[in-house]
Amino acid sequence: MDPVSRYAELICRHSHAVIVVVLLLTAGVGYGATAVDGGFVIAGFETDSEEADAADYVDDNFETGGDSVTTLVVLRDETGEDRGLSREALLETLSLQTTIEANETVAPTLDDEATIGFANIVGFVALAEEAEGPPPEDPTLDEQREAIENRSDDEIDEIVVDLLDDPDSDLAEFLPATVDAEGPSAEAQLFVVVHDRGDPDAEELPPALVDAQVAIGEIAEGSEGEFTTFAFGPGIVDEKAGQATGESFALIGPIALVLVLALLAVAYRDPFDVVLGLVGIALVLAWMAGFVGWLGIEFTQILIAVPFLLIGLSIDYAFHVVMRYREERSVPGADVGRAMRLGLAGVVVAIGATTVTTAIGFFSNLTSALASIRDFGLLSGLGILAAFVIFGALLPAVKFELEDALEGRWGEREKRAFGTGRVLASVLGIGTVAAKRAPVVVVVLVLLVSLGGAYGAANVETSIDENDFLPEERPAWMESVPEPFRPGQYTLQANARYLDATFGSANEGSNVDVLVRGEVTDPATLAALEEAADRANASEATFRFGDELAVRTPLDAIEELATENESVAAALDAADTTGDGVPDTEIEALFDAAFDADEEAMAAVVARGDGSYEALRMEVTVRGDVPTATVLSEMRAVAAVADDPEDISAIATGPPILLELVQEEVLESLVTTFAITLALVWAFLTAVFRIRHGSYSLGSVTMAPVLAALSWILGTMYLLEIPYNSETAIITGIAIGIGVDFAIHVSERFLQERATAEAIPALSATVTGTGGALLASAATTVAGFGILALTLVPSLQRFGIVTGLTIAFAWVASVLVLPSLLVLWGRRFGSRGISVGTAESEN
Repeated sequence: MDPVSRYAELICRHSHAVIVVVLLLTAGVGYGATAVDGGFVIAGFETDSEEADAADYVDDNFETGGDSVTTLVVLRDETGEDRGLSREALLETLSLQTTIEANETVAPTLDDEATIGFANIVGFVALAEEAEGPPPEDPTLDEQREAIENRSDDEIDEIVVDLLDDPDSDLAEFLPATVDAEGPSAEAQLFVVVHDRGDPDAEELPPALVDAQVAIGEIAEGSEGEFTTFAFGPGIVDEKAGQATGESFALIGPIALVLVLALLAVAYRDPFDVVLGLVGIALVLAWMAGFVGWLGIEFTQILIAVPFLLIGLSIDYAFHVVMRYREERSVPGADVGRAMRLGLAGVVVAIGATTVTTAIGFFSNLTSALASIRDFGLLSGLGILAAFVIFGALLPAVKFELEDALEGRWGEREKRAFGTGRVLASVLGIGTVAAKRAPVVVVVLVLLVSLGGAYGAANVETSIDENDFLPEERPAWMESVPEPFRPGQYTLQANARYLDATFGSANEGSNVDVLVRGEVTDPATLAALEEAADRANASEATFRFGDELAVRTPLDAIEELATENESVAAALDAADTTGDGVPDTEIEALFDAAFDADEEAMAAVVARGDGSYEALRMEVTVRGDVPTATVLSEMRAVAAVADDPEDISAIATGPPILLELVQEEVLESLVTTFAITLALVWAFLTAVFRIRHGSYSLGSVTMAPVLAALSWILGTMYLLEIPYNSETAIITGIAIGIGVDFAIHVSERFLQERATAEAIPALSATVTGTGGALLASAATTVAGFGILALTLVPSLQRFGIVTGLTIAFAWVASVLVLPSLLVLWGRRFGSRGISVGTAESEN
């Protein structure tokens, strides 16, 4: 008796012991779930790079405002009249600020500055004019509002025009790029609510601060003024994104459950088998949760793919075990024991090979430099091994005991295997017919389509857009959903895109720093930095405020101080001997004078320590609607200009740059792992088919449809304009797991049938038996994943679409394409090496 048959005999003969042992293991592993933190955290990808070190240096040595968190509140005129700077808009802004500062949830979190915006600046000027001198110190919002109320529309417009014409007024933070200074007019304005962060080193916002930002959002959305208002901040993003995800699943979850149960019921046509499969899935997920707890893994957005992968494989494993048992049970004279032994022996090798190849693929992620990717690979690999234990051991043992008991009570329970009926058999037989009549034509057509897919794969977009992870507006069809299940209306993504396109420096995530270190008091260094500023001004990635660029250098800070401080002005004149506006001598004395005048302002752009000046910082606000890859290349070019002098090093850093670098590293890591996986899987399949069937080439034949399906999904992503980035690279990694699973089942079953039949009859038995199980598995998992396309979160929509298409393509490649490859393989090598258990070599 061969090892496979002995394994099947062991499971059936000692079924009680198998059940007890596996359940005890499940309890032991599953107990780890009690240590799982119920929260969901966003994976904090960090990359070891010079840019990341530079960002840390900037945070540690410059005054960057890291002790505070801001909420942005936008007031927008949607009538098309651009009344965002009108007297009415200013008054509404101040009233909104008053409501926010008085809110009992918001007030305890406010910084000393509380709220500040363009309306406040206008209020300060109006108060100063009333007092015919300096305005009251720290004027209240009521005083500011009263000063504006006491002015006519024309008088307020005059104040606004003067402010917009003043080159020293720093208004870019509060006004849109398209502001018209002559009008004066603008489509919108914003103000900033400043919160005390508390612990500046804490990775997450304090719950009280999150609650405060959410409260501000509700106040803004509930405003009944004549202008549209909304608030935006990290706490609002986290809260609304989680809420939208929950509401989406509350809607589609029951639909998906009913749909999957209906498909399972149609495929199994037996409630006992449906329940058995669902219990098996639950146990696999229990093992997964246990691994999370025992290993102390944080459940991040990267790991959300793992339970879906395990559910898909579990459904597939269960179908194969049950359907193969049914096939053997339908053979005259076969009792429950014989049917289970033969059925399990017929599928356990394919299930085991699938487990090994898929686990290899995911365990290869352990080589990644990123902890989140390593966790993903480890949890996926362990979960796949758990699926084999449950469906390769426990389910057959329970199925054996259950069938034996039911038939002892109610008589024979023969159920036809899915796919063996006349209608489905004819559909599934398309691949066999094509393989019989024109296998070469099939292979050539598939090759051409795959080449097209490869072309698309080579040109697919690889960028990442953070806004795609935010919930979008509710589609029209959801309006007909009953109120308890209807998701809310979310404008989070639209608001984020509006901020990116309309406002610049208000968005902290749009700031890029050019860090200059070395001999920073050398005149050549300051000159090079000013040249770099000119290069930044010419960049398409730099944000424009009207005709001005959002670039700030140390010289800009000094010039601002010089307008208010005579000592700084004198030092600046003394340092600029050529009169070209760029100091060329006595730089250290100039810095000393500027620091004496305003240490806080200078500490934002010049770093000093141990009595010397160590670094300079140039701030560049980039457009939020420009791809991060463009920002990276453009700002590196800017830094290269500043890096020109000797004894100077300049580097560009900041959130957009770090995001792009992480994206590149994650994508590179996943692609490398992808290639390693394909090589290891090919080597393993080659070894397995050589040992079992004496063929070196069958591993390559079996891998071919997997590669074809992979090119199809990448080509489809290109056509659908779905980017291949760190998110979708993980999803398409499922293509190997599912694709190899399907292909192994077909090849292994064909070889088993081929041992006693000619090629075409063997293929027919394969596609109606194994192909039927694959169809049931594919239809169920595609339905379950595909319904994610109905969620409000684009990242989940992509997950559902890409995963569903991946599984569908894997089924097509295995059931409709692989038969032709197997026929051509058989023509080349005949019947050599295809008897189960032999090891004859190919000549």
